[in-house]
Amino acid sequence: MIQRERWVGTLELTKGEQPIIAGRLMSREDAERLLGPGWRALRGRRVRVLASLRDHVCEPEAQCLRGGRIPLLENVAAIELCRAADSADSVAQPADVDCPPGAAEVAICDAECESRSKECSERTRDPGALRRCGCAKVSCDQACKSTGEARFLCR
Repeated sequence: MIQRERWVGTLELTKGEQPIIAGRLMSREDAERLLGPGWRALRGRRVRVLASLRDHVCEPEAQCLRGGRIPLLENVAAIELCRAADSADSVAQPADVDCPPGAAEVAICDAECESRSKECSERTRDPGALRRCGCAKVSCDQACKSTGEARFLCR
């Protein structure tokens, strides 16, 4: 029996237009099979994927994403579109699902916000720039709670 897990993240594309979700590559064929031929238009949407994770171990001279391994989503059974965290950003469709971030996802996100905030503050001593760093940190913290993704920018 195939063991599958749920992976939640923003649908992005690599330079070669390979779908990537939460840092894990997925085949174009799976994206098209489950999201339709216009799946690339969903770039930037948060999705929930039911799939198996396999680490492809690269040859010694091959270029890989992380330490000689490429995380791959395989045996993809479903891809669901998540409801927007902020309903003002987009209109939820009836088929959209709730995809709240898990505690581990929020913790990783919070750490990234903290790191970016520290970097931002260390780069400047200008009071206006420091206020923007603080504003970006608050926005980032809020994004972590709603989506689990660090968006370090002042709104």
